[in-house]
Amino acid sequence: MGNPAVMMAISVGSTLMSAKLQKDAYEAEAQAYKEQGEMAEIEANQQENVRRTQLLQMMSALNASEASRGLTIATGGTGSALRESEKKFAEADISSIKLMGLSKRRQYSLGAKQAKLSGQASVLSGVTSAGSTYRRYKIDKGDWKIANQSGSIRG
Repeated sequence: MGNPAVMMAISVGSTLMSAKLQKDAYEAEAQAYKEQGEMAEIEANQQENVRRTQLLQMMSALNASEASRGLTIATGGTGSALRESEKKFAEADISSIKLMGLSKRRQYSLGAKQAKLSGQASVLSGVTSAGSTYRRYKIDKGDWKIANQSGSIRG
């Protein structure tokens, strides 16, 4: 078998390297969550703009319809009711779009935070494991010295 000090150093080094690689993987995951959150915000903004455009098109169509019938815009009861109804539906849709966008963004933000914490935990675990390996080596080395000094070998 190899030199115990070399074996201990390899074990400690590989444990720390493994912890570092895990941390890097969790950091990459956190970055991906962050980017997904930003994309969710962009998507919600785009959906909101689409809905506002639909509202404007509906208002224009109502105005054109009334004008083609020789009505003064916004004076007819039916036209006004349709406009108000469409505005209320659009406002409700836009509110839902914003809420869903915020919800998705928060979900991704929490995922990113969880990944970062997992990365920190992996480093702590790696350092603890490396420390335990080193401590065990020192204890075993001390037992071996004591055994050699007393003339017997402990096994």
